[in-house]
Amino acid sequence: MAVKRDMTIVTKWRTYELVIPKDAPLVQKQETKRAFYAGVAAILDILLQLADPAISEREGMMVLESCRKEVVGFTREVERGAA
Repeated sequence: MAVKRDMTIVTKWRTYELVIPKDAPLVQKQETKRAFYAGVAAILDILLQLADPAISEREGMMVLESCRKEVVGFTREVERGAA
């Protein structure tokens, strides 16, 4: 399977950074990019741990579902203005 061009972190960052106001201070832009990459690092760490052969596919799917639910919950908090 060929890797799609949009399957890079920098491509996802360039899409995400469009939400940052153009007149945002440099420190806001830097901290936002750092937070974005920290989030990527966190999920990559989880995925690499799930690659351990000692973890079953079922257990791995449970971890991913838990992550999905956490993101959905956080999104709801953002929509309510609570996060």
